Amino acid sequence: MQERSTPRNRYPGVKPFNTEEREAFFGRERETEELFRLVYVKQVVVLYAKSGFGKSSLLNAGIIPKLLDDSAYHPLTIRFTNRSTQEADTGLHPIDTLKIRLQNELDISLPSPVSQLTNDDNSLWHWLKTWQNLHSNKGLILLFDQFEELFTYSPEAISTFSEELAEALYSPIPLKYRRRLAELSKTKQLDVAFHDFLYQKPDLKIVFSIRTDRLALLNQLTDRHPAILQHCYELMPLRADQAEAALTQPAALPATDYDSPPFDYAPEAIEAILDSILKNGQVEATSVLQIVGRHTESKLVLAQGKTYITANDLGPVKDIIQNYYEDILQTLAPADRDNAQQLIEEKLISGQLRNPLSEAYIRQEFGISEALLQTLENSTLLRTERDAAGRLLYEISHDTLVEPIQQVAQERLAVEAAARQRQLEQEQNRQLQAEKQRADQLDTLNQTIRARGRVAWAVAAVALVVAAVAGYFWRSSIKAKATADAALQAAQANLRAFSYQKALEFYTKASQYLEYQEYHLAQQAAQQAKLFLATDVASSKGTTTISFTKDVEAELAKKIDKQIDECKQRLKQP
Repeated sequence: MQERSTPRNRYPGVKPFNTEEREAFFGRERETEELFRLVYVKQVVVLYAKSGFGKSSLLNAGIIPKLLDDSAYHPLTIRFTNRSTQEADTGLHPIDTLKIRLQNELDISLPSPVSQLTNDDNSLWHWLKTWQNLHSNKGLILLFDQFEELFTYSPEAISTFSEELAEALYSPIPLKYRRRLAELSKTKQLDVAFHDFLYQKPDLKIVFSIRTDRLALLNQLTDRHPAILQHCYELMPLRADQAEAALTQPAALPATDYDSPPFDYAPEAIEAILDSILKNGQVEATSVLQIVGRHTESKLVLAQGKTYITANDLGPVKDIIQNYYEDILQTLAPADRDNAQQLIEEKLISGQLRNPLSEAYIRQEFGISEALLQTLENSTLLRTERDAAGRLLYEISHDTLVEPIQQVAQERLAVEAAARQRQLEQEQNRQLQAEKQRADQLDTLNQTIRARGRVAWAVAAVALVVAAVAGYFWRSSIKAKATADAALQAAQANLRAFSYQKALEFYTKASQYLEYQEYHLAQQAAQQAKLFLATDVASSKGTTTISFTKDVEAELAKKIDKQIDECKQRLKQP
């Protein structure tokens, strides 16, 4: 038997299933059949569900394998990836991504007869007719995974994509080619068979996969695709019985194709897992189930040789899920950990969106080694995908990781902010103590001179000299005291300004979370803002600058309290 060159796991972890993992994809048999039948009879289908329900896995490990087995249609998956807000805009526009993906399925070295009509103008219709000419007995299904990514591009790019797709779907021959067709027909440069072929629409089907909370974005396409929402399939969360199948059946597969031997879960272990991840009898993030399975396989079966998993072996299931990101970080060397956190927390996430970056950009900007990127990919924390231009892109494996990563990032920022504040206070205290020490020394010297002046009161000339000296040091003492007070007030004003700025940053972040309806994160950010705003600088009260700042802070405090109240009300809603 030929040895495998890459490791195989029974559970993909947080990333979606791919087509090669179809044999381990359980629990979605009914949904696969229903969606497959709908796609077969309708030209355009919208698959929608909440993030984490498993849309990508259903397409990759459910629908695509059935299409390949059926052989009547050729499936072609297209992902645009979110337009990067960090990297220079060197990526392809959506329509170019689609055309290149289609060209890659063709032998473009062969001349296309359609060029007689299109003059090789590189339109989508040109490439679809070329496909039809080469594959007259097979239809084409375009599967747009994570279609909400289209709407991160410019309105012009979205409009161009919509227009060319509409030409391909609804028009036998686009209007811009009809004059050329008339000229060729008039000069009899087209034979009858090819003329008829041009009027035959390609057997083309479309599946748009999109998050439920982004479904309304499709309204931007209804001017050219008025029926785009007519045939929809909603993927529901896994039921308890489906979740159990998705957990236990991959474990029972033979060891032939996997690194681990078959293993079983004790009934109480299954019950503990389901109790931890079920909400109202449903699993709302299938990746959570896969995280537990991957943990069991790697930490218990492979590492400890266990083949019968008990509840005691698992330990607290919630800890497995909550600590997933941090557990991966702890396996890295300190320097690698810092680089990985900066990349993941600050660059690969923008707001609530995953932000893909090319390998070249990551290596150049962050100095991250190829080995570290490979480690992060093998852990399933990151996933890779090549765009149509061939660039290797890295991104967070799944939307469900965004929230726990951001929680870790917030905690890290809070710790760093607290450390900076302590450092600032310590420096202020050192300066204050130094100024007080100087003032005390001057005061002691002043008292000494005064005492000597009283002893030498009879010597008028000496007394006058001593008085002059004493006056000098007394004035110096008063000036030093004033300098110390000014330094203290300046330091306290700086601390107040720093605290207000951090509060404003967290208030802005909370506002962004509210826009995306991420009320837990919004509340956490607002609470952090309130914490910074509560920084006490008691001795600075009464100055004009601080009085003005207090007014501004009071207004921000009202806004923060309003945010927190809104989050609480939203979180109470079913």
